Amino acid sequence: MPSVEPGLEAGGKPPEAWTAKSFGSFQTLALTTRYGWLDVVVRPDGTSGYADLLAKAGREAIGGAEINVADIDDLIRMKEAIGDVKYLSHLPLLRELRAQLKRE
Repeated sequence: MPSVEPGLEAGGKPPEAWTAKSFGSFQTLALTTRYGWLDVVVRPDGTSGYADLLAKAGREAIGGAEINVADIDDLIRMKEAIGDVKYLSHLPLLRELRAQLKRE
């Protein structure tokens, strides 16, 4: 996959090179890349893990690579499970998007 030159949400570089250990120390990461924001969920709230998410995930081409992208119902479920005001505020827009997708 092409490099996206990630930085932490505050815009800085990670404190060390990305390794399985450093990456696994986070539950979620909000990264900035030269392409925009990238949220990485290491341990998804409201799910039984990635196998649960893969069941309905879609495939999208990004930067020459195909990646799995969580289904909108799973995104809603995860944000509800987190329960933080920031994530709960996303729900009306996500629910409207889900309704639009069902109409298409």
